[in-house]
Amino acid sequence: MDIKIKIENESLQRTLDAYKEKVGNLEPVLDVIGQAILSRVHESFERESSPDGASWKPLAFGSVLRRKKKGTWPGKILHDSGELRGSLQSRVLGNRVEIGPDAPHGVFHQLGATLKGGGKIPARPFLTEAGGGIPDPWIRQCLDIIQQAIDEAEKG
Repeated sequence: MDIKIKIENESLQRTLDAYKEKVGNLEPVLDVIGQAILSRVHESFERESSPDGASWKPLAFGSVLRRKKKGTWPGKILHDSGELRGSLQSRVLGNRVEIGPDAPHGVFHQLGATLKGGGKIPARPFLTEAGGGIPDPWIRQCLDIIQQAIDEAEKG
């Protein structure tokens, strides 16, 4: 995964620390969190918008013509071959979870890029809000997952 975004949220960290203190092994809860966020990222692709609901920029005329020729237009933005969306994954690495695409061009679509010939790929964020943050509902969902795991651990 070429895109790395670090989420620093005090409440999330405190709740995760409480879970670790009670259970010890973060992997199970991080796996559930990763799958939940991955599902949210897939929703961004379906809605053609960033996680905060900002619509992606429409395709350039040349891209529409190319896709018409390929038979993939009309169709959704970033769904041309399905490679990018199909490469999205979640994996737990120690005390963190990484969510993102394995497709190398994912970073260009997330952040935008300028091509050698002067053309531009507009940013079409699918992992974070347009400003780079994580939406509050996603954070709340993570907190709920961790709290539920703590409650289950306490029940024994």
